Amino acid sequence: MTLAYIETLTGLTGEMLLSALLDAGLPQAGLESALARCVPHPVTLSVERVARHGAPATRVHIHATEALNPSHLPDVLALLDQSGVSPRVKDRATRIWTRLIEAEARGRDEEIDLMDVRTVGGVRAMVDIVGVCEGLERLQVDRVYSVPLPLGPGLIASSPAVADLAVDARVRSDVTAGRVTAVGVAILTSIVDAFASPPSFTLRQVGYGADEDEAGLLRVYLGTADETVETDEVLVVETNIDDMNPQFYGHVVDLLFQRGALDAYLIPITMKKGRPGTLLAALVDRQHLEAVASTILDETTSIGVRTYPAQRRKLPRRVVTVETRFGPIRIKVVWHGERVRFAPEYDDCLRAAQAANVPLSVVYDEVRTAALNVGT
Repeated sequence: MTLAYIETLTGLTGEMLLSALLDAGLPQAGLESALARCVPHPVTLSVERVARHGAPATRVHIHATEALNPSHLPDVLALLDQSGVSPRVKDRATRIWTRLIEAEARGRDEEIDLMDVRTVGGVRAMVDIVGVCEGLERLQVDRVYSVPLPLGPGLIASSPAVADLAVDARVRSDVTAGRVTAVGVAILTSIVDAFASPPSFTLRQVGYGADEDEAGLLRVYLGTADETVETDEVLVVETNIDDMNPQFYGHVVDLLFQRGALDAYLIPITMKKGRPGTLLAALVDRQHLEAVASTILDETTSIGVRTYPAQRRKLPRRVVTVETRFGPIRIKVVWHGERVRFAPEYDDCLRAAQAANVPLSVVYDEVRTAALNVGT
């Protein structure tokens, strides 16, 4: 697995992200070829070597003869649809542009479809956004990790869109944050898999990116993970209960999943004075913490919950659909080293068994046979 680890040393802009990828080995010719398919006007790039804080860095200069026209979000998304870039690049760039313009519109109290993309940089923003997405694709980056977003004078001095885009991301207070722009935050928060330290990896390349701010510096590490296990951080929300009707537990667990829990479970425990009780626990990301904690307090007899961080180690997996005589059924494909295993999706199998009026085990056997033909 190839990963990128991004450090926003003194600033975060789209230009710095793109420059760091170029410094780490992104071929300029391939990048310009992708940009020519997305921008309707001639765009050329020139690369300059600069020094920032004692480190040699790359700064990319964008030369465009005309403004991006048409210049509203629907037009930009149409350009991406027609560009011919890879689906992954198009999907990422579409998400970044959409989030960027929505945040800018909210900050200016304007209609989204009427927002002029030139307010966020126009051609330069398109180059930064498509360039970073194309760069990750060409460098074959599977996962992106980053230090938390910097909050400081650079963020405060920027547009309200910057703070809007940082919502639900992990952030840090940093008086030396440097220049932080809406384009930079939109890109990073859209491409990152975790604002956390990556698993151990073999370092292959280091890139430093600079922009027009003489103090701005961003660093990206590229490497190969030493193991197939992925890591991320979640929050554990739990409570001990000894005075609730046990018939309610199934309903509560269902609600927790509906409101964003990654997992929820019940454990029999012995409480004070020898009373039997139940430990109710849920795993959540920060975005869904409040909803899950409130559900526990609203739907159970608990008068308080405990919350603490936990790190997960996860095997790589993907969900694919296989064709069976009972119809299409999803399976989860999981890797551990050279070993591959398959897990049929229970709900799909149950629906197929009920529709065909056959035992559930028959559907499972059919799915396992079909799974053997899935490429790994």
